[in-house]
Amino acid sequence: MADTALTNLQDALNLTDAELGQLLGVEGSVAVAWRDDGIPPASQARCAVILSAIDALQGKVRPELLAHAVRRPVPALEGQTILEALASGPAATADLIDRSLDWSGTA
Repeated sequence: MADTALTNLQDALNLTDAELGQLLGVEGSVAVAWRDDGIPPASQARCAVILSAIDALQGKVRPELLAHAVRRPVPALEGQTILEALASGPAATADLIDRSLDWSGTA
């Protein structure tokens, strides 16, 4: 069964198959298989963190700017792009994104 979340992610970020694989920590051909056949159980938690982080960004960044925004170096990520940071440390990056987008404590 196809994984529509990965298809939506790839479309929203304008990712090539190779870039999708890099983001998920696998070869592009493996990412295509996951997109077409579903994410294996052992990789679902990592993918869920990445999908959640991008979902949070989608709520704050205009759709036409999202693909560009995730490719820009971010000082808070030591100059990495959001895509690079999610690929190398999804949980820490997702946490930083969540904290950055949580404006409930500001007044």
